[in-house]
Amino acid sequence: MAADIFVSPLTTLHGTLGYPLSLLEAMASGKAIVASEIAGITELIVSERNGLLFSAGNGYKLAKAIDTLLTDEALRKNLGMNAMNEVVKYDAKGIAKKLGKIYEGLK
Repeated sequence: MAADIFVSPLTTLHGTLGYPLSLLEAMASGKAIVASEIAGITELIVSERNGLLFSAGNGYKLAKAIDTLLTDEALRKNLGMNAMNEVVKYDAKGIAKKLGKIYEGLK
């Protein structure tokens, strides 16, 4: 295994447009996630359920989250497993079907 933790320290003021593909890939790989608490990411990651969130731009909290995952193997594995189990909700086909139903309802 090349890495046990995936870190996404984005600092954009308005969040991301959609879901970051790199984050979805890390989740699918069962990695423990440390990510900025910004729009787009907070729709995927719930802190302490499938990753750890920190305030964007707060280097201290970023370092603390990384340290927590490096020193707590059980938490790291649990968050990674939860992330892997939850990422299936964001499969492209499933999302396309949901959007199709929304658009059909607009008729």
